[in-house]
Amino acid sequence: VLSTPEICFSCATPGLPLLVRPSTLAFSLPTGRVSNITINEPPEAIEGSLISLYCTSRGDNVSYSWTKGGQVIHAGGHISLKNNNQILELNPGYRNDTADYICYGNNSISSNKSEPYHLDIACKSGPPVLNGPDPLIINETIDVPQAQIKLTCKAVVHPPANYTWFYNGTEFNNRVVFLKISPEYSGNYTCSVINPISFLKRNATLEINMKSELSKPKISITITGPSHAVENQPVTFRCSSLGFNVSYSWLKGGQPIEAGGKVLMENNSQTLTFLSTSRSDAASYTCSGQNRFSANSSKPHRLEIFYGPEHPVISPLQQVYNEHSTLNLICSAISNPPAKFSWYVNGELLEHQNDSHLAQRLTLKNAGNYTCKVTNVETSGVSRLAVGDFFFSGYLFGVTLSSLPVILERPFQSSAWI
Repeated sequence: VLSTPEICFSCATPGLPLLVRPSTLAFSLPTGRVSNITINEPPEAIEGSLISLYCTSRGDNVSYSWTKGGQVIHAGGHISLKNNNQILELNPGYRNDTADYICYGNNSISSNKSEPYHLDIACKSGPPVLNGPDPLIINETIDVPQAQIKLTCKAVVHPPANYTWFYNGTEFNNRVVFLKISPEYSGNYTCSVINPISFLKRNATLEINMKSELSKPKISITITGPSHAVENQPVTFRCSSLGFNVSYSWLKGGQPIEAGGKVLMENNSQTLTFLSTSRSDAASYTCSGQNRFSANSSKPHRLEIFYGPEHPVISPLQQVYNEHSTLNLICSAISNPPAKFSWYVNGELLEHQNDSHLAQRLTLKNAGNYTCKVTNVETSGVSRLAVGDFFFSGYLFGVTLSSLPVILERPFQSSAWI
């Protein structure tokens, strides 16, 4: 028996009694070729937000895959593939996600692909992103056959901005500057760019001495970037140099850094970006540059990672206390920089008790609930609490420890001791 879209096969053995029923096997075959593959435009594509691309097609049992700029896309990091790879999610979207995307579909009959879809990531409105441009970069290229030097100026800015060059303070409107290799063209070359929306202006200046640069070329390397970052946040370093045709590389704690995963290198490795930082990224970073004349390295640039506070713990220093004796408590929490401490008794702040160690004279009035609050002002003022209850019975205060002290929002109940 043949049907569409299923093929069914019936099998029976000749000579068997009619009471024995034949065995039937049915399976499905794709009936449609893959066609009309389309990428649906996302409602918005803003830096730092979720961006979703949805692929649709005609055909049965279609499997999907994606490329970005001709490179196959795999799930991982901020990239997710869902619904049999039909949905591509960038969470969050970054500026370097701007590219041409193609969706591929195939089944057992045919395969096809969409037209390239150009995804343009827009900067967030408002400061500080719209207030770009990012710091300018001037690149120099020596054209020996033509006996000239090419200067180009580039900045990351949205929307596109206008560039202006100055030679020793005099303006000339060229995006690219060509200089003859001659001493009279020595001087200060300044590139200026203005954001047409925020009107924020950036300048970069390069001093060129034709005689000294050609007779004794040198590379001067410097790193610009933050000295600290909050855990899980992105960080970007930029390496700049005075030299021609410079190739760059990076070291972290003396070990080479390779691009991949959360590590991004751009502009001939002149820019180093961590898409997300962790505590292990706290280290000294060095940028090295070399050309056919010489090589040099920057001074180490130290990066500190701020994190915490993690769940605090209250620890009594002893188990038995007499009335009018001193209750000693220690509050501890993992934090960088070290957390700030404050203590509360029955909800009331204890003035001048801002240390991890609390020494409190015990009376009937101050028995009850003790709370330690830890705060890290560098990680957006994150605060956490640890709570302990201490009761009075007879003439003694008592604490019995049967396990580790409590952590956040799980009160430590100390039992009365008689």
